[in-house]
Amino acid sequence: MKRFLLLMAALSLCFFCGCKQEEVKKEKKLIMVTNATFPPYEYVDKGKIDGIDPEIVRRIAQRLGYELEIQDMAFDAIIAAVQSGKAQIAASGITVTEDRKQKITFTDSYVIAAQVMIVPENSPIKSEKDLKGKRIGVQHGTTGDTYVKENIQEPERFQNGPDAVSALVKGKLDVVVIDGEPAEAYVSKNPGLKILPKPLVQEEYAFAIGKENQKLLNEFNAELRKMKESGELANIINAYRQPRVVLVLPEKDSAEKKYIDTVISRVAEKLNFRVEIQDGTLENITNAAKIERKQIVVSAIPIREDEKKLVPNYQVLTVAEYVAVVPEDSKIKDFAGLHGKKIGTLKGSFAEHYVEKHIVPPQNYKNAAEAIDALVSGKIDLAVIEKNSALKLLEKNQKLLILPETFAREDYVLACGNDNQALLKEFVDGVMTLQKNGDLSKILAEADQVYKPTKLVTEEKTDAPMVSDGSFWSGIKLSFYNNFIKDQRYVYLVKGFFVTIEITVLAVLMGIVIGFLVAVVRSTADMTGKWKLLDALCRVYLTVIRGTPVVVQLLIIYFVIFGSVDVDKVLVAVIAFGINSGAYVAEIIRGGIMSIDKGQMEAGRSLGLSYGQTMREIILPQAFKNVLPSLGNEFIVLLKETSVAGYIALQDLTRGGDIIRSQTYDAFFPLIAVALIYLVVVMFLSWLLGRLEKRLKRNE
Repeated sequence: MKRFLLLMAALSLCFFCGCKQEEVKKEKKLIMVTNATFPPYEYVDKGKIDGIDPEIVRRIAQRLGYELEIQDMAFDAIIAAVQSGKAQIAASGITVTEDRKQKITFTDSYVIAAQVMIVPENSPIKSEKDLKGKRIGVQHGTTGDTYVKENIQEPERFQNGPDAVSALVKGKLDVVVIDGEPAEAYVSKNPGLKILPKPLVQEEYAFAIGKENQKLLNEFNAELRKMKESGELANIINAYRQPRVVLVLPEKDSAEKKYIDTVISRVAEKLNFRVEIQDGTLENITNAAKIERKQIVVSAIPIREDEKKLVPNYQVLTVAEYVAVVPEDSKIKDFAGLHGKKIGTLKGSFAEHYVEKHIVPPQNYKNAAEAIDALVSGKIDLAVIEKNSALKLLEKNQKLLILPETFAREDYVLACGNDNQALLKEFVDGVMTLQKNGDLSKILAEADQVYKPTKLVTEEKTDAPMVSDGSFWSGIKLSFYNNFIKDQRYVYLVKGFFVTIEITVLAVLMGIVIGFLVAVVRSTADMTGKWKLLDALCRVYLTVIRGTPVVVQLLIIYFVIFGSVDVDKVLVAVIAFGINSGAYVAEIIRGGIMSIDKGQMEAGRSLGLSYGQTMREIILPQAFKNVLPSLGNEFIVLLKETSVAGYIALQDLTRGGDIIRSQTYDAFFPLIAVALIYLVVVMFLSWLLGRLEKRLKRNE
């Protein structure tokens, strides 16, 4: 036993020395901690943390030569992470306060923000004076929390903003006090809510850095000032605050141009996108689609099939069909044998490009009316023009007809870069919502007075986003799609599940080892009176561990014991849960040892076996068999206890559900999914335990 303890001490010393060496190797590594449920400042997009704060820190870290690592954890833990040295910088829309200045230092401020009130549309609350006696929700640890507590009353605290807003939607709160810009994001996802016009209090956001890290503070402030002076900081903030639609319009006026301008401008206004207009060139479309976050492109110039390869990601907005118009007595009945014919097209159109490349050089006209006049006068044999224009012109020219087969088609597209595919989807989802509530019909009715396209994308796109038809089951399917299928959000649960299983299995193994050793020490002390000092230490260990919550133990080990050491968070969790489990396993095994009749020990000793041999060969095998079911139950309990691992920025199963909720603002499906996964695993383990108990009974 003494040799084992010395060995463990030596290994611990090597471990800490190794960590210190690793820390020196990574001195140019910058660890940023944040709470990624605070859009547009920080949020999770496609499994990565993005937003205003990460983008600012990312650029500054690159210029200073740091390797940046971003960790997601509870908001009330990020200041402690910087203070303890677990991270060098904290960013999560952190408000500068005098209390916080006592613990950490702040960089120069970069945003002036406000705490606002979110209420239901029909709420009687109009201003701060109406808050007394109301149910007020806040995010724990924020300045909103402090302000409400000091100036109004004790609030109801939530771990993050989406949880507070969900409680408000379900009628569990009367008002939520939270930062203004995240409030706008939350309200945009919950149509029944609104933000009161007058804010509670103005405040400044800054980045938090440890007091001992003056060098980093000076470097960071210098780069931050440069970004302010150059306008780069304002560009970053604007790009994330409000998404932008770049509307690429042709230089010349046309019905198509006016139509798309009208529709997109009105839709963008409804969806809170700002519109920027650029000249209509393919180069502008491709360039705009590739640059700047939170930006999509709407093309009001047609894109040919071969040109689509130049656009990173696109979705068809409207379709223009080209038809062939011929005299009613024409011998041309289809598109076979057009070589040698005189074909009229519109200058710059896809038809001109196609005819010239595949048939004959065409005769080009400025507009469809000129092409039809040339056809009527016999200057050309057929005219290839846009279908809607042809239908209107043929109303005045009864001796012309349109060939039944479509000659060609070209598309007007929505486009975006690889980083903005979710935004493109959001815009299309918004269009679908406008279609459902009738707003799109009003916009189209207004635009139809100018020009009516051949076909809308909402009519032809087969893989368009799901929209509920208002029925219960349709709403369930849509909610399921948004929570798990859309943007592959189920991956958060899958990854979290494997992290949970990894922590649980390793912690149980560690707990069994610790518990076995402690049980042997305590049993030996009880039976022989030896090892009194070790027995006293074990009693202290059992009292402390069983008398304090596991989440507190986890935070102490992460922020205090490993405060200045760069250790993998999974290892920290395994150690914390393993130590916790060991205390309970120790008493389980000790109970098993003490349940063995004393005569067994006496019989072994009478046969000439030593105390240790008797324990190994006689007592422990019987005790272990007796406690196996209880050890299995400890595994089940520990599996559920690991749900607090998210406190140290680990993405376990529960944290995966939290991330989904922060993106969809829907509590039902993510929480039910997490609960079902735990339930299925526990039921499987219970079944295995049942089989084990039956087998043990048969072997008795």
